[in-house]
Amino acid sequence: MQTDRIEPGVAPRAAELAEIGPRISGTALDVCWSEPSLDPGFAELNNVVPRPNRSSAPVETRTAMAGLVRDNQHAFFNNRPLLTEYTQ
Repeated sequence: MQTDRIEPGVAPRAAELAEIGPRISGTALDVCWSEPSLDPGFAELNNVVPRPNRSSAPVETRTAMAGLVRDNQHAFFNNRPLLTEYTQ
């Protein structure tokens, strides 16, 4: 989903689709109405993966962002504190 082409209702509609079951196995969203907070209901869905917004950035920024995601995943799966923990 490209952030510059989002139309009203896209994120809420994606959540509705993710809830309908076997026809949709999952969705990954990088845009929510209440960014940076997660829209209500998304956290409870086991087939929705919220992810950092990557709408635009130079290659150096994207490389650093990818490294941070990798390092946070490594910390998480090794039961260590996250480098950048998000709390609502």
